[in-house]
Amino acid sequence: MELVVRKADLLRELQYFQGIVERKSTIPILANVLLEAADGKVRLLATDLEVSLRSTCEASIARGGAITLPAKKLFEIVKALPDTDVRIEQVGTNVKVAADRFESKMQTLPREDFPTLPEASGQGSVVVPRKGLRELITRTQFAITGEDTRYYLNGAQFAVKGKSMIMVATDGHRLALVTTPLGDGADADFKTIIPKKTLTELSRLLADGDGDITYELGENHQFFQVGDRLLISRIHEGQFPAYERVIPKGNDKRIEFERDRLTSAVKRVAILSNDRSRAVKFDVQSGKVEISSESPDFGEAREQVMVDYGGAAMQICFNAQYVADFVSGFEALHAAVRPFTLEYTERRTTCAAADIVEAARTFATAASGARSRLKRPVNSAARCWQSAAEPPLPISISLRPARSVSLISVAARAMSGPSASSRSNSARCARRPSRKVSSGSTRGGVVAGRRAGRGSGWGRGWGSALMRRLLVPRA
Repeated sequence: MELVVRKADLLRELQYFQGIVERKSTIPILANVLLEAADGKVRLLATDLEVSLRSTCEASIARGGAITLPAKKLFEIVKALPDTDVRIEQVGTNVKVAADRFESKMQTLPREDFPTLPEASGQGSVVVPRKGLRELITRTQFAITGEDTRYYLNGAQFAVKGKSMIMVATDGHRLALVTTPLGDGADADFKTIIPKKTLTELSRLLADGDGDITYELGENHQFFQVGDRLLISRIHEGQFPAYERVIPKGNDKRIEFERDRLTSAVKRVAILSNDRSRAVKFDVQSGKVEISSESPDFGEAREQVMVDYGGAAMQICFNAQYVADFVSGFEALHAAVRPFTLEYTERRTTCAAADIVEAARTFATAASGARSRLKRPVNSAARCWQSAAEPPLPISISLRPARSVSLISVAARAMSGPSASSRSNSARCARRPSRKVSSGSTRGGVVAGRRAGRGSGWGRGWGSALMRRLLVPRA
């Protein structure tokens, strides 16, 4: 094989392969990129057996053929070359890469060892708007888990329903859900899980160029045609959790923040938050929100943010990093914060704060085999709320069978202002969080329990995930 290609064209394509190739794989060929020269073009391919990328660039072909070269070293050599034409020539078992007065020889591996990539059938493909798909990825990617043990959460669920695209991701502590229009004339109905690595590489491809992309869902693979580049991903097996069950409905309180103002305030206040929980409290009053944090080791911090809000006062806690991750994914100037109520039902008990202890006993007893796991976090809620000021603080406790969803979460629907003893109780709970209680969640009248059973596979900490769906994009 012998060809000449412009440095800028080859470098642009090689940079997309750096995240695809496996550099520490036990299969050496997976660290290489395949170059196939024919018909005035050079075609590049790379794979890690889960995610694959195919691309092309213009070249002057003197002699056709196919070779494999180490992707990382080839990229570094081409990047360091002057802005001129690059000559690639196969000489025996080596490949010569030269430009201007520079010349190098690289070892290659047999073309026959390179895996065969699946081909798209062209049937059942859907045209997806580039901007909409990029928005879905940007606004959900932060919530994907990094744990390999829960592979069904190590990706985002992508669904098309009629003329809408839906992407949802969760790591068991927070959940991100985004819906965008599919586009004019398009109509389909399917859902699949797109792995985290695929989303990362797809996001990079979408950032370059214009025009819609073509998506095809095959039997074992899914295909993303982005211009002249084709991204291929293996389909994750497994069932994505039924996230609809835990998204609260009927919230009537809404606060609008200026995006940059909220981000800056949370970032400053979080400096003195507890290192373990990273908890910041939002004390919502008419016309303002006071964001505060405290730590027995460092001290306390607070900052007021002026907002347009005239509803009832309330307090609620967030993990500062979760708030920052969410807001950073939006280009809009505003984001809305909604308090949440518990959606954990088939049986529900609503009681005043004074009755929370009795409710906790009923809740734990009804949970059958998960009784010991449920009792501790619910009683933690009881200790924080049993001395709340009158009028009684309305608490909603509801129950789904233990094998259905693995969480306990007890949340105040509203707070009319706890008494001094209640605030003291909350502070003590926040300083000594129970292992079963979501970190930082006891302050401000919110307690979220940890895993109660292994039936649905939501994973540890899904109780606190109810809190992570509180931030939603402005309508």
